[in-house]
Amino acid sequence: MAQEMIQHIETFFTKNYLQVKVTLAETDENNVYAFYVYKGGDAEAIAKSPYKKFDTYQLEVLEAGEYRVKVFVKNTKTGQVVTKTSERIRKTIIVEY
Repeated sequence: MAQEMIQHIETFFTKNYLQVKVTLAETDENNVYAFYVYKGGDAEAIAKSPYKKFDTYQLEVLEAGEYRVKVFVKNTKTGQVVTKTSERIRKTIIVEY
């Protein structure tokens, strides 16, 4: 069985920013990355990034809820696209009275 190209998608919050870091089985200078962010079980992405050379992404998130990120890795030389969706991550907002 072939090794998965996208090894891991790390998602975490830093203040109000959802941070995403992609780890590939092997790096290739021809790879570009796009990120789609989904809230809860919604089928429509709340944010879509164009393809870029960077394997990291951040998005300001102001609403509490569960989020997941679909990562697209495209090889500009071959045109091959591989996708993988992250585990859900929850943002909670603490309100002080």
